[in-house]
Amino acid sequence: MSGPVALPMMTDLPPGYPPFFSRAELVRSARAERLGIPNVPTAQHEQNLRALAWQILYPLREAMGGPIQVTSGYRSAKLNAGTKGASATSQHKLGQAADIVTGGGFSNAAMFHYIRMYLPYDQLIWEMMTPDGNPEWVHVSYRTNKPRGIVLLARRQGDKTVYSNWYGTPRWNG
Repeated sequence: MSGPVALPMMTDLPPGYPPFFSRAELVRSARAERLGIPNVPTAQHEQNLRALAWQILYPLREAMGGPIQVTSGYRSAKLNAGTKGASATSQHKLGQAADIVTGGGFSNAAMFHYIRMYLPYDQLIWEMMTPDGNPEWVHVSYRTNKPRGIVLLARRQGDKTVYSNWYGTPRWNG
């Protein structure tokens, strides 16, 4: 794994999506298709998705040297309401968040720690824990206005998801 990747300033983002990521990937939802729920982002949501892809996903993919799979990106309000465990204030509804897993060759934990140390995330969540000590997936969000740098650990407690603060260091601090 390499060191930090130079990030373009928000005003310098090229049109479209970066290599390795597409609009279709960031708005695709099997649940929405199955249930006939429209999942169409507005122009602002689209701009947020592009910023997330350029500022977080692309530099992460470059640093990891291999594929990253987006398992959940943009969610319409109706889709989000029907997603178990999704918060009513989810940044997925704004096009600012993605749930990601490794495409192979590195772990979900490696992605989590790279984001935490080097990228300008707004919120980063280690989602659940696998028997081998990795997160089941990584939730990451990005917003252009003052990313908060919030790091959380999510775990199951019965049929609920419980969040607690992450106490690891170092971390990105803008």
